[in-house]
Amino acid sequence: MTRPGKAPRGRTLATLFAEDADAAILRVLEDAAGKALDAGKIKAALRSGGVEKVAADKAWKSIQAKRLKAHDQVAVDTGNRYRWTTAKAELTASEALDILAKGGGTAPRRARLVEIIRGALLQRAPAVEAAREPVAEGKISPSAGEQADLEWAARVRRAEGEGIRLLADLASTVEGLIDNETPPDAMLRMVRARVGRSALEAVGHAGEETTFDRKRHEPIGSAIRDGAPVFVVRPGYVWKKTDNDVLVLKVVVEE
Repeated sequence: MTRPGKAPRGRTLATLFAEDADAAILRVLEDAAGKALDAGKIKAALRSGGVEKVAADKAWKSIQAKRLKAHDQVAVDTGNRYRWTTAKAELTASEALDILAKGGGTAPRRARLVEIIRGALLQRAPAVEAAREPVAEGKISPSAGEQADLEWAARVRRAEGEGIRLLADLASTVEGLIDNETPPDAMLRMVRARVGRSALEAVGHAGEETTFDRKRHEPIGSAIRDGAPVFVVRPGYVWKKTDNDVLVLKVVVEE
């Protein structure tokens, strides 16, 4: 996908689509002047610009599921509507990690994504320390004086500390892979292998088609009925370190 900045000018929409379908869609969003467009309106604009309906429909699925949402200047509104923004949209740490795993982008762009992940870790650390202080200072009273409560608090502290360590280790791993210009597919395998050592198993793959299950899936935008066909935008994760698998992160999907 063309990034960053505006879609190329000076060519008809049909010509641009033939050369770079992603850039043609960016042109449509940019020309909408801040108005949010759903898939139907975007494809209608492409057809008005001379793009064949079959070509627009075929290209849209892969474009909107894998790349459009990762663009710096595309915002996703409710109802799966896409809007061009003047200011670059701020990404979450999870979104930044997803984009890094897919590869591509300039060195400054990758460095910015790493900074987003590092910033999220730094913001999380004070919250963990604040949660530890009451127990460390004896402000949490055991229920009926039972030692079990103190042991439970100690387990919570250990779990929080382990979580921060794992996040930091994962961020460091990703940064090292990027610095070594690791291919995207290899990077994805290494990241999943790393979290797998912590008993986390990925659920779903970005871009794959499945059926909606409200127990496992988190929809983007409006509600989706159970059993409806959806595309995976971001995989979820299951923790397999207990007697029963625990879904710790739902799969993000859209119709």
